[in-house]
Amino acid sequence: MSGRRQLMVANGGIQIQPIYGETGVWLKSGADVISSGMHMPYVEVEGMTQYVFSNGVASDAYLFGSGLQIVSNGGIAKNTAVHVEGRMSAFSGGLAENLNVYHSGEAHISSGALCTNATMSAYDTNAAKLYINTGGSASSATVLSGGYFVQRYGGIATDTTVSRGGLLYPVFGGSALNATIKSSGACSAGISGGFVSGITVESGGRLVVMSGGTALAVTSNTGATVVVSAGGYIEYA
Repeated sequence: MSGRRQLMVANGGIQIQPIYGETGVWLKSGADVISSGMHMPYVEVEGMTQYVFSNGVASDAYLFGSGLQIVSNGGIAKNTAVHVEGRMSAFSGGLAENLNVYHSGEAHISSGALCTNATMSAYDTNAAKLYINTGGSASSATVLSGGYFVQRYGGIATDTTVSRGGLLYPVFGGSALNATIKSSGACSAGISGGFVSGITVESGGRLVVMSGGTALAVTSNTGATVVVSAGGYIEYA
């Protein structure tokens, strides 16, 4: 096999975290296929691709150094950690549960995929990136310092919490519903149809409705900052 190496979790195969004290499997090269009924321990994915599909389940994958995880067609990824230069992509019925995106990691949820209980955090501004693209959706995400949570091209996020240093950013037809912006967190309803509804901005939090953006059912607590640019639209709850 030449080029990028592959790890496949498919047809009911399950990759799981090993029992405490056991040695995990560190795969930098080669190919492993997990078929029905087989188990694969914790995997560090560096410079290779892990495919999860056809009811395969991957747990506790650690992506870094150009490692890539692709989740589709009924595949489930649980507790994936996306670190420096790691990438994760879910689409076509893929499910990402408890996704964690860290510094310089990036994840994309698209085309019928769902992401639940994701967390973004990094030590640099906007360095841990999660994109909800066309047909993708996310629920119950937490955006911490350095987190950059984007909804675009029809992607939808519900029940998001944005804390100090995090940014929620619906743009280009993306939507954020029922979000809470805490102290020093921010939301920018961006250009070309960014949409938020049911958003609560707590004391110290910030909401910016940019040109072409819309914010409905907004609750602004004492000490919150709300800015509406020319061409932006807002309605309060």
